[in-house]
Amino acid sequence: MAKPIQHNCTQYHISGVHFYNGANCIANIYFDKSFSTWGIQSHSRFNNSSRQGRFSPLQNEVFSVPADLLLNEGDKFTLTIEITDATGVKAHAFTFVYSRYSDAYASINTLDINNNNILWNTLHDHFANHVKRIVLENKGAYVAKLRVHYYNSKTKETGSKTSGSMAVGKSKFWDGITELHLPNNSYMYPEVVVVWGKNKKCDSKLYYVRQDSTRVVTYRCKGTTLKPTISEV
Repeated sequence: MAKPIQHNCTQYHISGVHFYNGANCIANIYFDKSFSTWGIQSHSRFNNSSRQGRFSPLQNEVFSVPADLLLNEGDKFTLTIEITDATGVKAHAFTFVYSRYSDAYASINTLDINNNNILWNTLHDHFANHVKRIVLENKGAYVAKLRVHYYNSKTKETGSKTSGSMAVGKSKFWDGITELHLPNNSYMYPEVVVVWGKNKKCDSKLYYVRQDSTRVVTYRCKGTTLKPTISEV
């Protein structure tokens, strides 16, 4: 194989790869990670000893990384594409990072193989800010409630839920998955509601609900009834 041209695409996490052989060439592609049993069944052209797939002109294939390849959260993987046409043989290697908390994907077309803008839907890369549950600990000099504000990515509606009262030293939580039933990419942020006092939001950083997430983000409220504070622990 020709020495591949390297393409570093690790600035975002992805969960899928779309490949299209739009050029008038033969393209052989392979991944540096093993296919799962499901992946081989779903992509029969890779069912050979080299795990290399051959594509004629205008053929395409879509790979769902978590289903098709044996990868762990945050793993790097490389897709190598070898192109054979009238000018000879060229190879390109694309290195990505996988995350099940991202809906971003790569779209590669041999017709424009040197295009650096191959990452799509990167707005929904939530590798670092996914959440399941938000907790508020009351360390203030007052009785408080936890109000969670949210945006539902499916209905495009905003809303909020407010807990019952909690005394000093107690805590409350809202679970975005099991209680609020929010779909992927919905965001949440908390507000401390001070009984007989002022309220305070903490919306400087948004966390996004992901159905596979187990992350619990804890906040703590302090201060007095007229000057409450709330911050992430």
